[in-house]
Amino acid sequence: SEEGANALLKVLEEPPTRTNFFLVTSRPHKLLPTISSRSIPIRFSPLAPDDLLAILIGLGHPDDEATHGAIAMSGGSVQGAIQVIEGATAESLENGVLLDEAFEAGTNRVVDLLDDLTLSREGGLMLLQFLEIWYRDVAHFGVTGRTDGALLHPLAARIADRARTMRPEDASTRALLVQEHRDLIEGNVNPRMVFERLAMAVGRDEG
Repeated sequence: SEEGANALLKVLEEPPTRTNFFLVTSRPHKLLPTISSRSIPIRFSPLAPDDLLAILIGLGHPDDEATHGAIAMSGGSVQGAIQVIEGATAESLENGVLLDEAFEAGTNRVVDLLDDLTLSREGGLMLLQFLEIWYRDVAHFGVTGRTDGALLHPLAARIADRARTMRPEDASTRALLVQEHRDLIEGNVNPRMVFERLAMAVGRDEG
């Protein structure tokens, strides 16, 4: 929060002797300028899918479709992949595709689908994470005509099919919309309200 950042700022301005602070965030754009200007940015690239697979196999996870799906949704993070594996990976993948289809049918169809889902905060975040990657993969295929760069490898054929009905720029815009709504859930807004808001935002964007 802004209040928390301002409280931290005092310590950053006058740090204790021989003390180093490491501020870790997946949303650097959300940092206050007063914080980022006093920090040295170091970017860590996501791990490649093959590297993630090797690590997960070493941790005892099987080399199967569920693991590959978790890697696709992990954003290149080992912890993220494990969290997905412990959740309902296959169900999230299928619900994400259904939600994308519902967006095309209109807000009422989205509401009907949401009625069939039980969305916890964690489940809502996972579903939005999938949707963001889905639209980015659709945009990537629309530009390159290739699926070998897709993060969602298990859904390569469906990504290609979707890209034939959606312009790359529209898919990119949709991915940004989804990211904005992920921030709302992370801010503890009710997941159901977030998805309904996203459906209306998608409708306005298409209009």
